[in-house]
Amino acid sequence: MTVCLYFSAFLIIFLSAFGPGAWAQNNRPSLAILDGTVVNARTRLPIAGATVRAKPLSEPAASTSSQTAPDGSFSLKLDPAQTYAITTSAEGYNDREEKLAFSDQRADRLYGKEIRLEPGSAAKPTMPVVLPTIQFSPRRSDLSVAATTILQQVAALLETHSTVRIEAAGHTDTIGDISLNRILASDRAEAVRAFLVQLGTNKARIDVRSYGGGKPLPGPLSLERRAQNKRVELIVLPSSQPQAR
Repeated sequence: MTVCLYFSAFLIIFLSAFGPGAWAQNNRPSLAILDGTVVNARTRLPIAGATVRAKPLSEPAASTSSQTAPDGSFSLKLDPAQTYAITTSAEGYNDREEKLAFSDQRADRLYGKEIRLEPGSAAKPTMPVVLPTIQFSPRRSDLSVAATTILQQVAALLETHSTVRIEAAGHTDTIGDISLNRILASDRAEAVRAFLVQLGTNKARIDVRSYGGGKPLPGPLSLERRAQNKRVELIVLPSSQPQAR
């Protein structure tokens, strides 16, 4: 009887120290990395300087935090066995709080977390006077992938600022036939307007103009400068400007 009791006690100790549960716990990483970005919920543009704070629900005082970089990215070191309350805040935005738990306690990294903050009532994004320039390939008027990405951001800004009108100003380099360059520049500007309209912008809010090669960028006529001149500039129009054609 005594031998059986000793054997049972030994078996319990052995399983506690070396059983599957103990193996899993011993091989669980003490910390895991949470990587993500904080963006404006309306424009999807990154928010720099936002604070992302993680508090374990079982020990709220033991919080850790990270501040976002200029591209909106952040990184936190967390215990994958814990469940956290993630609070994100940024000046001009409403705070956001959500619960986060690692689906696998053996995970050592969690990628691609996107936190979307809604602008507060006094945080309407400022509309820049000059918007990003859209570049084109030689003798082409079709939009590149990079151009469509920029225009999606522009469309989001136009949706937020519903009274703003813009000019899509088409340009070419200074080489070639003047009349053909004006046609190409017009085609480029029209392509930009058509894509913005496709994204939901009212066509009447976009004035299309063609300058051909008549307004080159300043500087020496290098190959790089010629490539930069193949462009459409997006400019916010004053309210006194006539309605777009």
